[in-house]
Amino acid sequence: MKNKKEMVRGMSSTYWEIIRYYDNNINNDQKTSTWNFYYTDRANLVNGTYTPGTNSINIHADCYFKLQDDRLEFGSQGISYNGTIKKNRMKGTWKNSTNESGGFIGVLLNKTDANKKSEVEEKFYVLWYKKAGEWLLSNWKKIVTYIDNKIAKISTTYTNRCWSCHHDIKSTQHEYKLVEKLFTKWLGNEKCKIPNCNYFLCDKCHKCLCHPHSPYRHNYNRARVQRKWVPIAKVVTKSN
Repeated sequence: MKNKKEMVRGMSSTYWEIIRYYDNNINNDQKTSTWNFYYTDRANLVNGTYTPGTNSINIHADCYFKLQDDRLEFGSQGISYNGTIKKNRMKGTWKNSTNESGGFIGVLLNKTDANKKSEVEEKFYVLWYKKAGEWLLSNWKKIVTYIDNKIAKISTTYTNRCWSCHHDIKSTQHEYKLVEKLFTKWLGNEKCKIPNCNYFLCDKCHKCLCHPHSPYRHNYNRARVQRKWVPIAKVVTKSN
């Protein structure tokens, strides 16, 4: 075994929780799976019923794994992952046999945690801002997702109606906190590219709040003295 290379120093066999999300992420979907890597030349996809060190009945066959420096590639017949590894974290992209794709992050697990179900909690917030001494409700909302009491994702959403044609406007951005500064692009209405504008283009008439003819143009770059995210009573808790 002296010629065998360890994926993580001091550990010949490692277990990882792989969290994958979709490119469009329309439904805010995330999928999790557990993978076992033996040195740097063998991978196993682990069923949720599998207890590490106890048996090997519920391990998926036909998996593959390649590691070159910090670049890795692994998968099974139905899905492939490509990315990088740094200490106890992975990140990269995935694609399955039906041409769905997205990104993923991987978290190193202890053996005793490989079969543990994560506790997922979602907390909801709305943004308020202060104008002329009064607090006013904005059109911004966010959902903070906690996995085992740690922030895993922040989803920020803006909803409104176009000032010109009254068409619906909605756009969402997801920030994944388990890796450094991993943001998705705004999903939904396109973000306005005018400097200092924080709003979105209408899909129908392509006008933004900052348009020269908009009666609300003064709002788009308004200096808000104070603003705060206020929690809503609704909290969703589930097991992953």
